[in-house]
Amino acid sequence: MMSLLRLRGRGRPFGPMVAGLALAAGMGVASAQEGTPAITMDMFETDSRAPLVLNETEKNYVLWEMREMLIAVQGILEGLSNEDMERVSSAATVMGTHAADQVPAVTVAKLPLQFRVWATETHEDFDAISIAARSGESPDMLMFRASSMLNTCIACHATYRIKVE
Repeated sequence: MMSLLRLRGRGRPFGPMVAGLALAAGMGVASAQEGTPAITMDMFETDSRAPLVLNETEKNYVLWEMREMLIAVQGILEGLSNEDMERVSSAATVMGTHAADQVPAVTVAKLPLQFRVWATETHEDFDAISIAARSGESPDMLMFRASSMLNTCIACHATYRIKVE
């Protein structure tokens, strides 16, 4: 396991970056810290996030796209862990701005402006990571780009929920 937590040939710990990304992705790393209150079910009785009002098909599309983004992020991280910049670039390219062009206009019209802004920024970030990886940017800087991109994901998920009409 330790070999997976180090960037090959660099001797730098990769674990703190992975832990940071896990925390940024809301995976509950912080809740394992001493003194953090326990999570209880009554915390989830209401969801005060703004609704994205979509029909069932649109909901399924949005959820599919988010899963594809996670797959792309996993590919970016896998590429970085192996210092395989071609893998980083190809994984990021899949969810670049061309992917946003595939969203049906009727669905886009239903989405709040801030959601659309964050979605556009995220697709542009995937493009930027792809280009940077092909241009020889350092793995540390690429990891920073990925982490920053995930902050947009966190903001969006903290702000919106899907409500089926």
